[in-house]
Amino acid sequence: AKTRKPIGATAEYRGMAFGKINNDSMTGSFVLRNLPPGTYTFTISGKDPIYIPQSCSVIIAPGKLTEREFYLVKKREKIVLRGVNFDTGEADLRPESYVILDKAGKIL
Repeated sequence: AKTRKPIGATAEYRGMAFGKINNDSMTGSFVLRNLPPGTYTFTISGKDPIYIPQSCSVIIAPGKLTEREFYLVKKREKIVLRGVNFDTGEADLRPESYVILDKAGKIL
């Protein structure tokens, strides 16, 4: 995630169809053709076990191209969360911080 450079990875998908595909390690791209429309759970795992796998739901609409970017984080890599704010002198998070923390939680 830090460098945003492509790495060797595998995508496993489950939904109306299921399977596993390797990416093009030069471009980082996965191409799946003719998946039946529906909701799929994708789990992306780096070929090197130093990377933390990432899972998410992806909706495939009929006749539409669907693109999704994944950035894997290395284990023990420092993560900086920008936009997580507290009110002055308080320990409570501001509501706009929840979206950022939800995204971080999905990665972790």
